[in-house]
Amino acid sequence: MNSKKFFVAILLILSVIINIYVVKINAVTNDDYLSNALKETNSTIEEIGLTTNYKTNNNGEKECKNWIKNMNLNNKKVTIYNGKSYCINFDNKDVSGYIESVKKADYYDISIYIKLLTNKNNIDELKRKVTKSIGGKSTPYMYIKAKSKLKNISKVACSIKGYFDKNGVKNLKTTRMNNILSTTMYTGRYDYIFDNNKKVDLNYAVCKYNDGIYIMIGTPILNINY
Repeated sequence: MNSKKFFVAILLILSVIINIYVVKINAVTNDDYLSNALKETNSTIEEIGLTTNYKTNNNGEKECKNWIKNMNLNNKKVTIYNGKSYCINFDNKDVSGYIESVKKADYYDISIYIKLLTNKNNIDELKRKVTKSIGGKSTPYMYIKAKSKLKNISKVACSIKGYFDKNGVKNLKTTRMNNILSTTMYTGRYDYIFDNNKKVDLNYAVCKYNDGIYIMIGTPILNINY
């Protein structure tokens, strides 16, 4: 190999190595992706949580009790028991929520809601734990609630929208409801649903309340009241 070909070969090898290195450096986890969005609005996480729903042929009451045991939850209280519905509420300091079973014609419908008070974005970890606890029977709807230090709702909305814009999201749509700005989009990072034949895998809402401005981010959509 002459010196010119050798030099070109070296350049090609170096180019491949540099590109691999850059890809690794720029790789952003799903948790970091949402955390970075909140940094754009100077926001601090206050809680994370999820909801999920699935059908089972197992006895509903036993399904609820086994799930509570698998999740190692305490301070539980049966709030509904009428032969058709069975619900256990739990409140363990920073973790609260419920699991409910409703008997249908030939199966049981199970609903779960769990909320964790924290300032850390451990939503993927919570998702893995809950998904494992129900044997992967459904995909949870996850959310993060954060409070912004900014005082202007338009500025907060503009900052977080700018973050997603520069990250190349698709199908971005915003609606206004009183003091709430809700936006849906497709990032290609999460489980998605279809809305008017368009993929949606992330939904955030900027909400103005008496004590400040909050941001709710959910995947694939926000499935809780806000």
